[in-house]
Amino acid sequence: MITNKLLGAAGHSGVIPGAWDLTTAVYSGRSFSFPAGSYYGITWKPDGTKFYYCLASSNSYLYEYDATTPWDITSLVYVDRSIVNLTAPNPNGVWFKPDGTKVYLLSVSTSSTHQFSLSTPWDVSTMSSDTGPLVDASEGLPEGLYIRSDGASDGVQVFKVGLTRDTVREFSLSTAWDVGSDTYVQEYNPSLATYDVHFSSDGLKMFILQASTTNSNDAVYEHDLSTAWDISTATYNSVKFIVNSQDGSPRAMTFKPDGTRMYVVGLSNDDVFEYELGD
Repeated sequence: MITNKLLGAAGHSGVIPGAWDLTTAVYSGRSFSFPAGSYYGITWKPDGTKFYYCLASSNSYLYEYDATTPWDITSLVYVDRSIVNLTAPNPNGVWFKPDGTKVYLLSVSTSSTHQFSLSTPWDVSTMSSDTGPLVDASEGLPEGLYIRSDGASDGVQVFKVGLTRDTVREFSLSTAWDVGSDTYVQEYNPSLATYDVHFSSDGLKMFILQASTTNSNDAVYEHDLSTAWDISTATYNSVKFIVNSQDGSPRAMTFKPDGTRMYVVGLSNDDVFEYELGD
């Protein structure tokens, strides 16, 4: 277990030593079990007090939980859910605007990213469908969604992964947080079945959740970017963290914003597993 983390000079400026470094990752022993179902996208409120996940099935929902202890996956308490069958069926990815006033769902049924407004921030019961979706006909089986939220250029870059192309695809938004204003930019090919993507807070690392018929490839792979947020400069740095000891069919992941915790959910156990990172 990681304790007494301090800001230091190791790694990027202002980053906790060992954070965002999969060579330091360990399973914390903590997990949370959901009712049986097909769970894909997961995310936290930035302060760790709320947790959200997608149920992709004949009845598709976005679930909301409170965390009585911030970032502790074992402290989740059910709050509410919002049915999204008609607007974003079979959601495989979820992302919130940092102020909680908008949420984005990646639908495998429509191959699109759908945008919703929340009249009460972070309260899924107040969701309403917003502007037209980001349609990506080139990726027929979208799986994971990430929207840049680093405080510098929030909401202007969207990254998606999927199983049709097994690539990370980047889109630019001419109007921040409006997925209807998208333009395709480029893609990066990591050469394995690709289920989710996440970036370090400075955009210099990219993490890709991949899986295959070989258990050793059910892992989170770490990539370095020589230019922040530019996936054309990404290279795999030969570091991966294998997760099949917890779940042999991983489907989604997310990180704590300081890079000291990682969470993975899969189809084998219907559990979210927590991992710790840091020196």
